[in-house]
Amino acid sequence: MLNEKLIYQAEKLCLSGAYLLRHKDAGTACNGIGPDWFPAWLRVLANTLCPVLILAAQIHDMRYHLGGSSYERRAADAEFVANAFIAAEAKYRYFPPAKWLTEWIALKMFHLLRLAGNTAWRADV
Repeated sequence: MLNEKLIYQAEKLCLSGAYLLRHKDAGTACNGIGPDWFPAWLRVLANTLCPVLILAAQIHDMRYHLGGSSYERRAADAEFVANAFIAAEAKYRYFPPAKWLTEWIALKMFHLLRLAGNTAWRADV
């Protein structure tokens, strides 16, 4: 299980799939922003530059860990973007340029997930 503070934040924001952060595998399955094959320093950099997206990424990591059909993968990727937008709105409500930049980054990540995320997806487990 992950840090209670992160779980509380996800639940407070009503992020879709927040309950997954209580899963017994969350502590090992969730690595923040970036795939497992990223070097640790690159994941640290991504998490430092985009901390608002960490919760959305953690939930997304759990969806990928649990796996399923190609439809479920598509839904997990869409859920990442929706959660990222909710988190960006909550954090940067009064500073629209930062909100727009965060949303733009989330959309770029979504496109990368659609292109290359299949290598990490646990299909029909």
